[in-house]
Formats: sequence, C-alpha cells, structure tokens
Amino acid sequence: MGDLTVDIPRHKLSELAKRVSGEVLGDGSVEVTGVCALDEPVAGAISFTRELDGSRLAEKVRGAQLAAVLVQHNLRIPAGQLIAKPLIKVDNPLLALCEIIPLFYRPPAIAAGISNKSEIHPTAKIGERVTIGAFSVIGEGVEICDDVEIHPNAVIYPFAKIGPGSKIYAGAVVREYCQLGPGSVLQSGAVIGSDGFGYVFDPKKGLQPVPQIGIVKGEQGVEIGANACVDRGTLGVTAIGAHSKLDNLVQVGHNVRIGSNSVLCGLVGVAGSTTIGSGVTLGGNVGVADHLKIADGVRVAAKSGVTGSILEKGDYAGFPVSKVGVWRRQMVALQKLPGLLKRLKGKVGEEEV
Repeated sequence: MGDLTVDIPRHKLSELAKRVSGEVLGDGSVEVTGVCALDEPVAGAISFTRELDGSRLAEKVRGAQLAAVLVQHNLRIPAGQLIAKPLIKVDNPLLALCEIIPLFYRPPAIAAGISNKSEIHPTAKIGERVTIGAFSVIGEGVEICDDVEIHPNAVIYPFAKIGPGSKIYAGAVVREYCQLGPGSVLQSGAVIGSDGFGYVFDPKKGLQPVPQIGIVKGEQGVEIGANACVDRGTLGVTAIGAHSKLDNLVQVGHNVRIGSNSVLCGLVGVAGSTTIGSGVTLGGNVGVADHLKIADGVRVAAKSGVTGSILEKGDYAGFPVSKVGVWRRQMVALQKLPGLLKRLKGKVGEEEV
C-alpha cells in the first residue's frame, strides 16, 4: 500500500506571533501543528484564553500537552510565577485565533461547478466561478453573482438576487424577489422571505391572510443561522444591516429593520415592524414586541421580554425589561420577600397578610 501519511501543517510560534502582531513569551521556535480548546488540549496545538490571572492560567496548563496559548496583553503574571507553556500576548486572543485557524484547517469543499442534477431556469443569470450543488433549484429571473456557493437541496425562488461571494448551505430557501448582499451566509434550513404573519378578520370567512408582497433585503456580510426565519415585508422591506448575525432558530417578523453589526442569539423572536439599531445584542430567547424601537448599542440579557421601546444605549434585563442595575435590585428584593412576609405574619396575623 502507498504512504498514507497526512502532511500536517507546521508553523513556528514566532511566525504565528508575527501574523497576529503578538509578543512571544517563551520559546518562539516551538512548532505548532493545530488548534484546540484549552480544556481539551491536543499535543502540538495552540489554544487561547481570556484569563487575566497568571496563577490560574498556570494551573490550567500544568501537564497539558499544548504547544502554546494566546493570551491578552494585560495578563497579570505574579513575580516568580512560572507558566509551563509559551505564550503569545495579543490585544484580542479570540480574534488572533481566527487569524491562525486557516493555517491549519480548511472546511471540506463541495464539488466545484454546476451539478447536472441541479435545476436552473433558462432565464437565470449565473456569474463566474459559481458552484451549485445537486438537487438545488434556481428559479426564473434569479441573479446569482460571482463566486457564490450553493450547496445541495437549496431553493432560490424567482427573481431573487444572491450577492457575490455568498454561501447558501444545504436546505436553505430564498423566496421570490428577496436580496442578499455580498458575502452573505445562510446556514442549513434558513428561510429568507417567508410570508409575514398577517391576518384580518372577515365576519363571513373568519381569519383571512393579508397578502405579503414585500421583500427581505440583507446587506453585506449578513449571516443567518440554521432554521432561522426572516419574514418578507407586508408591503415594504424587512431589512438586515451589514454584518449583522442571526443565530439558529431566530424569528424576525415582517417589516422589521435591523441595523449593522447587531447580534440576535438563538431563539430570539422579534415581532413585526420593530426597528433595531446598530451594534445591538439580544441574548438567547429574548422576545421583542411589535412596533418598537431599540436604540443603537443596547444589550438585552437572555430570556428577557421587551414590551416597550428602549431609547437609551445600555444593558437591560427582566420581563418587562429594565436597566440591568434596577433588575438586579429587584431580584435581590424578590429573594428577600418570603422572609419579609414571614415577619409580617408574625406581627399582624396571618389573616391580614
């Protein structure tokens, strides 16, 4: 049999430090052969941490078969403290790791070109270097720009437009007339442009659907997680700003507008016609009512309920939400309530409490 040895990439620590504009503490000649999680160490690999206490870091890496660790510049190392592994000090360890990962890992690529098992309408416009996987369907008048990658079983409805360099993973759907900007990503099962949830009561026929004839428009670098849904506008546009990210199982209602660089974590639900600013973070399972406004830079803690507009940047939590400092005091007071009631019963009689 032939030689089955895998050619493992190797890079000296000093080379990696130069790539991420970092400072080496220790032996820069150490060879790195991969990346790993700090709590799942792999021999020869580099990991990262946001730990700021050098003593705790020394304990974590003691005996681990790591090659090195990316750490923050302001890591505090007590005098005389020895850390068993070389370090690269950087401003942002996770960002630095993102720069290093491509040296060691390439995701599997689907077969380049257009599969003869795909179905493409003759009026569709297909750009250069486009990949379309088996059993995908490209509808009438669709525009697929250059360098787009469409995985198997995706469906692009008529007159939709997919911007250059975008990736559409298996089973994702882009409905009619919707638009995705350059470098967009749809994970498997995502649906862009599903009908908005709009009904009107007819005394003779019961609830009747309001025609949803708007679109979804995603700007550059938008990413939509697995099985997330973004409803088309009723009459206008549901808009997602540049570089905003929607996690798995997020629901965005019709005519919602989301600014740039905002993050909606898993299971977030946003009701129709709400406007969300730029740089907003909604934690997991946050619910947002309809026709509200959320200012730029707002952060809402997981499982909170937004029932009114938030017009001031800051951190919020609870149901209904309040500023996080107020919410914490409410939680402390709530924990003290049983003891307070017990004392009151002893003073005024149980029947009066």
